[in-house]
Amino acid sequence: MFASEFLVLLATMQSYPWLTPFLLLGIGIACAGLFRNIQPMVYGEKPEGQRAVQANLWPVMIHLAIVLWLGLAMPDFLANWFTQATILISGSAPL
Repeated sequence: MFASEFLVLLATMQSYPWLTPFLLLGIGIACAGLFRNIQPMVYGEKPEGQRAVQANLWPVMIHLAIVLWLGLAMPDFLANWFTQATILISGSAPL
């Protein structure tokens, strides 16, 4: 389940609790549809003539290092920028 779906579910439960079962049903159907299409791609048989691709993992490692760095020690200017963006969008500062 994606974070946005979870937030929509929480907001629905607070504002319109009677819509929650319908939302849960819709999310369940969407997850079942995704699983039905993705499961054969992941665990199905390999097509004929397909071979492994040699991929360069350096971009992935660099991206993970940047995400880890920003998660552990975000620079003040970037944190202030995100706070200002939050205030512009929601009208109040984050917690």
